[in-house]
Amino acid sequence: MTGTGDADQGAPTRWWGSLVRIDSPDPEVRRRGAAAAVVMLGILAVGLVAMLALALLPDTSRVPLAITSGVWLVAVVCYALVRRGRVSLGIWLLLLMITVGNILSPWLQDDFALTPVYLAIPAAIGAAMLPLRQSRWVILGSVALAVAAIPLAGGATTTTLPAREVVVAAVIIILATSVAALLGVTGQQRALDRSDALARELAVANRDLEERVAERTRDLTFALDRQEQLTAELAEQSVRDPLTDVYNRRFADEELDRLVSRAARSGRPLSVAMVDLDHFKAVNDTLGHAAGDVVLRRVADAIVDETRRGDTVVRWGGEEFALLMPDTDLAAAVDVAERVRVRIERRGVDLRTEDGADRGGTVRVTVSAGVAVWPDPGAPPERAPDGSADPIDPADLVSDADRRMYEAKRSGRNRVVPAAAALPSLGELLGEDDDREDDDREDDGRAAEPDGRAARD
Repeated sequence: MTGTGDADQGAPTRWWGSLVRIDSPDPEVRRRGAAAAVVMLGILAVGLVAMLALALLPDTSRVPLAITSGVWLVAVVCYALVRRGRVSLGIWLLLLMITVGNILSPWLQDDFALTPVYLAIPAAIGAAMLPLRQSRWVILGSVALAVAAIPLAGGATTTTLPAREVVVAAVIIILATSVAALLGVTGQQRALDRSDALARELAVANRDLEERVAERTRDLTFALDRQEQLTAELAEQSVRDPLTDVYNRRFADEELDRLVSRAARSGRPLSVAMVDLDHFKAVNDTLGHAAGDVVLRRVADAIVDETRRGDTVVRWGGEEFALLMPDTDLAAAVDVAERVRVRIERRGVDLRTEDGADRGGTVRVTVSAGVAVWPDPGAPPERAPDGSADPIDPADLVSDADRRMYEAKRSGRNRVVPAAAALPSLGELLGEDDDREDDDREDDGRAAEPDGRAARD
């Protein structure tokens, strides 16, 4: 029931709205067109009644009926123009035909008694339909014509009213029409003033809203940039060793898989060097763990300085570092490892920290390194079904380099051992290395002493 009632109430609204709907994208044209359409519909209704009356009245001249019918048909055309968005054309055409009809009708009927009244009608119509600036001229023109026609009304001979009464009636009607037109103009002016005030308020509100949106956009952009920066920093920190700032073991495992797959596709060599500090336990025992941390940082810096762009330095664990060198054959990898060894041996490690604290002068440190390469230069690589080289397990490549490093320690430390045809087993290397650690403890203590302390002894 409720839905039916709403539909019944909305039907007249939709029906009336369709009669005054103007086909134009401009809201001002639609507003003026709707007002003009309402006035024209009223004129059409009044004109239809007038034509019926003139047609039915006996002993009536056909001239008024013909003029009224002509103006009514023109009004239909003007209404159609307004509906199509040609608002100004439709209004001016209607005013022109009404004025012409009101001038022709007295001449054709030889009755000028109501001529001033007829000529004042466009003033009221123009005030209702035309823009403010145009309606003023229409009002002035219509009133001027009506005033000019007053003598004609006073001299009319076909009316039964005295000339004075005709003139007074014409003046009263002209004044009433003028007042109505002026009231319409005043109403338009007030509506325009309100519209301008609302437009200014809307402009201020829009500027304020745009400024607030721009400010929030800047804040949001800054927050997003900061979030991206923090996310990148966090991602970088997750793969960096906090002490030495080189990559950590987690990153190395992923990077090795990638490098091995790349080497298998390209057929270019991949080298890995394992670098371990000699007698590092003696450094911690003699100088303390704070000095040991400084040694690890300085050694990591030295390794990074001596490697090439594209190589990856990793703190593998404890005092052991790994160098991942793509597109590098065995000779070039050994050259890099040798440069690292020589630099650390010759320069030692300055134990002064970034804050100026002296942890014990300069300590002499050496490293032992083992280098492995894929593919093994001593044997042709196996081939996958697609013809590419069958990649080695990354763990095997690291294990091979680790065995070379332990061989370097077994052979006396402070040296680089490259891949070779035959090596002792890793267990034998570790066992011999443990025995050698026991034999060399006294040498370790002396090697870990800073140069300044040795000089004093």
